[in-house]
Amino acid sequence: MNNRNAGRGSAGGFGRSPSNDDHGPDTNRVLIVSDSPINRIVIARTLERIYLKPQAVASSAALKTLNDSRPMMVIIDGPAQGVAFDPLLAELAKKRGSSQRNLPRTVLINGPAQQSDVPPAELFDAVAIKPITPDVLQPIVERLVKDIRSA
Repeated sequence: MNNRNAGRGSAGGFGRSPSNDDHGPDTNRVLIVSDSPINRIVIARTLERIYLKPQAVASSAALKTLNDSRPMMVIIDGPAQGVAFDPLLAELAKKRGSSQRNLPRTVLINGPAQQSDVPPAELFDAVAIKPITPDVLQPIVERLVKDIRSA
């Protein structure tokens, strides 16, 4: 076996080197959590415009995807509350607490009527108010990415 294939069948899984897990989050991957397929597409296209790798899922798949993909950022098209979001928010808090750089960074997209129902502020780095457009979301994401990469 040559060095290029070393680690392919290891705990990291086939096609993944174990070193990927040692370096923390992928600095281009962004997890999008939304139960609206249209919003997932709009947000994903916005992220692709700034050369990020979006992975869009419904809230039911968010926790598993968060743990599998190790994103640098999570965008939640909320309201981020209720039984569906409690395990996700708990896992985000745990990951952020154990990361020196406070990763993954999180953005909440909330409706204007839901402003009073925002989860704890220490869990979110930014809150955007619907309707969400590329002109609103892109500067928020670019600022957070710049902060991550300069740390």
